[in-house]
Amino acid sequence: MNWIASLREEGERAQRLADDLEYAARELLRIRPKTGGLVPLIFNDAQRELHRQLEEQKRTTGKVRAVIVKGRQQGSSTYTTARHFRAVTAHPGTRCQIVAHETAATRGLFAIVKRYNEHLPPEHKLSVGTDNAESLIFDKIDAGYMVATATTEGVGRSGTANYLHCSEAAFYHDLQEQLSSLFQILPEEPGTEAILESTALAYGDAFHQFYLKAQSGENGYKAIVIQ
Repeated sequence: MNWIASLREEGERAQRLADDLEYAARELLRIRPKTGGLVPLIFNDAQRELHRQLEEQKRTTGKVRAVIVKGRQQGSSTYTTARHFRAVTAHPGTRCQIVAHETAATRGLFAIVKRYNEHLPPEHKLSVGTDNAESLIFDKIDAGYMVATATTEGVGRSGTANYLHCSEAAFYHDLQEQLSSLFQILPEEPGTEAILESTALAYGDAFHQFYLKAQSGENGYKAIVIQ
């Protein structure tokens, strides 16, 4: 291959990494399967369908607002962490807020994010200024993460988040109060994203009601079922 062809190939790869999340996940991100070790994040059919639906909404509205009822072990949470990791690291000055229903789940999601960062190829690594139990900040681009657990006090009453990931939202203490607090930190601007995902809890609960409103177009959220 001559040098011109090599440069063209490098440019095409860089463009695809920027534009194609599934390709970037496979090439750059590593997860730990149940069997141990580290493997590339290769999307399954459920993750591809979720990606398709979210991208369709983003093209139509300029932002993502989605509530997802998911089956177990289908990778919706992992997909969302990958989506937002690529968004945060590609857009200086942005923040992602991760919220889960219990401390162990919050730590588990944050561990996935930190694993992505730790195992990036050297040429893609970003400088880390803050790395603790509640935040991960890439100091050179002033972007990063805030994490919290949906406790009785509520979360997200201050600051600003460009990307919001609420995991297992059906199990939050007082979901309506939690969402009221969280939605205050998420501006209604193009490019922002709020993804609420959960396995179902009970017919008629607050999460179910939120999903029904999304289904009927009442709250501006896209209702998605991933089976």
